[in-house]
Amino acid sequence: MNTEETLIARLAEALGEAPARELAGEMERAGQTAAVLALLGELREVSAKAEAGAVETLPELQRRGGLSDVVAWLDLGVALAESSGAAALKYWKDSPLVLGLLEPAMRGSVLSLALELAEDDPNVALEFFRRTPELLTLLPASDLRAWAEACAELAKVEYVLGIEFVRQVPAVAQALPLELVRPWIRFGMKLVTQNSLGKTDYVGTLEFFRTSPAILGDIAGPVRAGVIDVGSVVADRSPQLAIDFLAEAPALLRRLPSDDWQRRVMRYAPLVAERDAEAAVQYLRRCPEICALLSPTLPSPHSAELRAGLEGEGQGGGKFEEWFKGGMEVLEFSAEGGRA
Repeated sequence: MNTEETLIARLAEALGEAPARELAGEMERAGQTAAVLALLGELREVSAKAEAGAVETLPELQRRGGLSDVVAWLDLGVALAESSGAAALKYWKDSPLVLGLLEPAMRGSVLSLALELAEDDPNVALEFFRRTPELLTLLPASDLRAWAEACAELAKVEYVLGIEFVRQVPAVAQALPLELVRPWIRFGMKLVTQNSLGKTDYVGTLEFFRTSPAILGDIAGPVRAGVIDVGSVVADRSPQLAIDFLAEAPALLRRLPSDDWQRRVMRYAPLVAERDAEAAVQYLRRCPEICALLSPTLPSPHSAELRAGLEGEGQGGGKFEEWFKGGMEVLEFSAEGGRA
C-alpha cells in the first residue's frame, strides 16, 4: 500500500471512503501526504482523541480554503496536544474559521508564530492565534511578532495576567502604539495587591486590562504616554489613587482649553507625581480651572480674585509656569501645603 492509499485508509476510518479519497488526492497533488501521515501518527501517539479531532476537522479546513497549510496546521495541533489535550480540541474547533479569516499569504506565518508560542505555553498560543485576524485589521503584519512576544513575556511572569492580556490585545492595540504597551503593562502590574488573607489579588490589574484601553482611547494620542507615566508613578504609592486618576483623566483633559494646554499640563505632571502622588492628582484636577483663567478667549465663572492673581504680565504659558513653580516649592517643604 503506497502512502496515498495509507492516508486514505486512515482518513476513511472517520470520514468515509469518498471524502477520504478527495482529501488525500488534494494532499498528494500538493506533495503533503508523507508529512500529514507522519503528523497524524504523532497525534495518535499523544492521544487517539486528538488525532480523531484533527481528522474530523479536515473537511471544514478544506471548505475554508486552508488545506494548503495542512502540514503547518497539524504541526501546531501536535504541539498543543502534547501540552494540553483541551487546548488541542479547542484548536481543532476554532482554527478553520480563524484561517479562513486570514489572507492566504498570512496563514503560514501566523501558524509558525503560534507554534513558537506553544513551546512555552499552549493556552497563550491558542488565545493569540484566535485573535490574530482581528489584530491584523488594526496593525501591520510586521508588528504581530512584537505583540506576541509581549504576551509571552507577561505570561511567564504572571500567568493569570498574561492570559487576560492576550484576550484584550485587540482593544489594547486599538488604543496604544507598540512602544507604549510595556509601560502600560508595568502600570497595570503595580495594581496587584495582597488581600486580607495575604494572598495575591489580581482583581485591580484584571480590571485595568479590561477597561483602560477604552479610557485611554478617549484621550488624545499625544498625551496618552504622559497619562500612563503619571498613573504608573502614582500606583507606586497608591494603587487605588492611580485607578481613580485614570478614570478621571479623560474628563479632566477634555476640560483644558486646547491640545497645547493638554501637552503642557501633562509635561509637568510626572514631576509632581514623583514628589507626592496625591498632589499630582490634585494638580490635574486644578489645572482645568487655572488654564481656563489663563486663556483670554474662554469665559470663566471663577472668582475675580483668582483671575487677578494669574493675569497680568507673563500671561498664559509663562504665568502657568510661575504657578507651577510656586506649587513645587511649597510641595518641597510640605506635602499638605503642596496639595492645597
